Amino acid sequence: PTIAFDIATGPSDIIEDEKSGFLIEDNNLDEYANKLKILMQDESLRAKMGEKSKEIVKNKFSKEVVMKQWMELFKKIKNQNNS
Repeated sequence: PTIAFDIATGPSDIIEDEKSGFLIEDNNLDEYANKLKILMQDESLRAKMGEKSKEIVKNKFSKEVVMKQWMELFKKIKNQNNS
């Protein structure tokens, strides 16, 4: 599982807060340390969040998913140019 600061771009696209990791208010070091401590102490939570992380990566970022998105984009651009 991942712990990340919830900044404008990036982490929230990958991490589902409290499901596959923790999103922390930007620069809140106390909360970051608290969530890190929770993960260090709870092996079953780490395993559960780790499995959820793998599921998210497979469903959102696998080669098949990304290639499909690229093909849809190319098709859309082609159709706009033919109009």
